[in-house]
Amino acid sequence: MNPLFIEVRNNAEKLKVIAEAALSTWRAGQTLLILAPNAETLTYLDAFLWKEPAGRFLPHAIDQGAPILLSLTLQKADVLLNLTPEPISSPDYRLIELWDDSHPDKRLQSQKKKQFYALTEPKS
Repeated sequence: MNPLFIEVRNNAEKLKVIAEAALSTWRAGQTLLILAPNAETLTYLDAFLWKEPAGRFLPHAIDQGAPILLSLTLQKADVLLNLTPEPISSPDYRLIELWDDSHPDKRLQSQKKKQFYALTEPKS
């Protein structure tokens, strides 16, 4: 598994990446699963996606069938945006991870994820 890491330095950049990933995946006719770390984040992202990107509605739902799915658990989708602190070991997704430089602890989590994916990458 070779995830796409996108660097973010603050919460505004994180939200921008989330909105751009949702819009580009939806425009491509693919489904996106945004895997959240907790229920508070789910609720926040649901409200956020009603407002962003400005002037557009992105069809999304929490744990229900929608092109953009917000969930605490793995669901069927083409693309997975993992916002949890843990890496994902399922090869069933095109995976997007955030390289989070907003705090030293978050940077360490990002480094651990990158190491995990490097170790689980099939050798040719």
